[in-house]
Amino acid sequence: MQNQRVFHIELESLRGAAAFSVMMLHIILVCLYWGVGDNPVTAYQQLPGDVFAVTQAGIALFNGRSAVTLFFVLSAFVLSANITRADLTPVSYAEFVTRRLFRIIPALWVALAFALIVLPQQRGLMDLVKVFALLDVSVIPVTWTLVLELAACLVFPLMLVAVRQMGMVAQLCALLLICWIMRYAPPPVHYGQVFYDLPLNAFYLGLIVPTIGRALVVALPLAIARVLLAIALLIYATPDLLRTLAALKPDLIANPGLLIEVYVMKIALPLASWYVVAWVLYGEHRLGSAILNSRPLRFLGRTSYSLYVLHPPLLALFAAHLGAHAVGPYSRLGLGMATVIPITLVLSALSYTYVERPGIAAGKRLIAWTRGATTAFVGRARLAGGETPEPSQ
Repeated sequence: MQNQRVFHIELESLRGAAAFSVMMLHIILVCLYWGVGDNPVTAYQQLPGDVFAVTQAGIALFNGRSAVTLFFVLSAFVLSANITRADLTPVSYAEFVTRRLFRIIPALWVALAFALIVLPQQRGLMDLVKVFALLDVSVIPVTWTLVLELAACLVFPLMLVAVRQMGMVAQLCALLLICWIMRYAPPPVHYGQVFYDLPLNAFYLGLIVPTIGRALVVALPLAIARVLLAIALLIYATPDLLRTLAALKPDLIANPGLLIEVYVMKIALPLASWYVVAWVLYGEHRLGSAILNSRPLRFLGRTSYSLYVLHPPLLALFAAHLGAHAVGPYSRLGLGMATVIPITLVLSALSYTYVERPGIAAGKRLIAWTRGATTAFVGRARLAGGETPEPSQ
């Protein structure tokens, strides 16, 4: 499985917009749901009506749960696009996992160390080991998604090889099968502070963006393609609003758990995210392309990973020291945005420059060194066995 860098500016910007939306959602929830937790029923009962309405509007606009699903689809597509060979060997598999670890772990460990420094708590040695091994995600709660990302990367090469052996009909049949599996799959596994559910549907959909996704967007008349895009964006904004509606009006939706947590979250939302990615790549959207190629979004795209893991400790620091000094929810929101956003952007840029990029380069050097050492070892073994080394090409 050989790597050849394929770069899509629009997708990187889309990922940056999604990471920024996660940060904005968390700022809104912390600042406007101050003191009431994240239970919509409690918030509805205790907050002024306008504050509750503004919060729900912010949830719809900056939908963090949907952004996570979009991350998974984007990640699968980008990884598959950068792997040009369809064969899989133990060496190529080990190199793929090594690259992912060096891409994810360095910036994550720096963010965890930063969080432990700015929000000190009494922790023993084993507690710290659990934190850095991602067995305890309480320090930076969003890292539960990285646990899933790391777990998925172990099976991703196998999925990629299988998908590339299929025709489009077989890929579509596999998609229907995976949707059926997700419909009847057991509930997520509770471990630590979160519920884990491997996003199989989202990762598979990322693999078939260049086949079924492209064919769908290109073949459809423009008007129908845009209608599907509008539906996809509506689904993208729906999950948390449906949860709130189900909590406030439990008799309005029959079997809300099945509808929201299964049909919307596990099936409809990954499909919507998949269509959005396919539209960005293959659809006609001059205005969207201009926005995604703008400098602010390109900056967010480059720094999206560090932004994602650094904003929670900064927001917690704000809540611990500054939030209580605001005179009301809107002033607290303004203060939170004025402090958390710029500091996060600056630290994310530094992390990208001095942690992420060197980490990626270190992974490449390790792989190159391992290849060289392996080649030298094999050459010495052949010489020791009396074989004539092959002339260099």
